[in-house]
Amino acid sequence: MPKKKSLDSKKIALLCKKSADNMKAENTTILEVRELTTVADYFVICGGNSTPQLRAISNEIITAVKEKFNRRPIVNSGSAESGWIVIDYGSVLVHIFLKPIREKYSLEELWSDAPKLENSRRKKKNER
Repeated sequence: MPKKKSLDSKKIALLCKKSADNMKAENTTILEVRELTTVADYFVICGGNSTPQLRAISNEIITAVKEKFNRRPIVNSGSAESGWIVIDYGSVLVHIFLKPIREKYSLEELWSDAPKLENSRRKKKNER
């Protein structure tokens, strides 16, 4: 059973990244944190340039995960106005930042021991 949960988590994380990128999010990164914490399997971290863009990224992710996996966030906290939105799917935490807030909290640096998950399609193209 844990393998299925892990596989679903990976699929959700990849869909969150794709959805964020569809809304022109900047520097979208997926960190695989399952070996480092019990909080989640993956962190999806991305940035936007304005509060409307943060809201659009958040809405796109929530809609896509609901449509594909029939899952709603356990918690959707923060706000575009604060510069940091967190969408919690249990095994996947999505962090959407305004650039100055992302730089201030530097989650990628804080979790630098976590391997980055690459989109398998992109990886195959680069390997050719």
